[in-house]
Amino acid sequence: SAADEATRQLDRIGFRDLRGWIDASDWVAEGRTVRSVTRCTMGDLTERILDGDDITVIDVRQDDEWAGGHLPGAVHAPAPDLAGIIGRLDRESPIAVHCATGYRAALGVSILLQHGISDVLHVTDGVDAWSALGHPLVTPA
Repeated sequence: SAADEATRQLDRIGFRDLRGWIDASDWVAEGRTVRSVTRCTMGDLTERILDGDDITVIDVRQDDEWAGGHLPGAVHAPAPDLAGIIGRLDRESPIAVHCATGYRAALGVSILLQHGISDVLHVTDGVDAWSALGHPLVTPA
């Protein structure tokens, strides 16, 4: 089922204390808050950076993925640890969240929204797309 697959995926990125799930249509039918964010690609992010936009880029991938190469200037915060760095983020500038494929980035965006950060970009592709655009990756020293 979709719930079983979601549970597997969340377990893989470090969320192990799952208490249940709710269908999104049920959420909306109950009149609960729904928010939307801007989605963008690495190409869109590149354009904004080159245009001089002051954007914080958060990489929510796991430690080994980060060590394999990351965007210059990015902040590393795997999704389960993201809430712990929120106090250090600049709430006056947009925050772009990315992973390898966009799934963990969506989770990261949700965590930021829950903590009152509203100017968030969900980057829907990952580091491979950054590299494909000819941009360098940084590896930790």
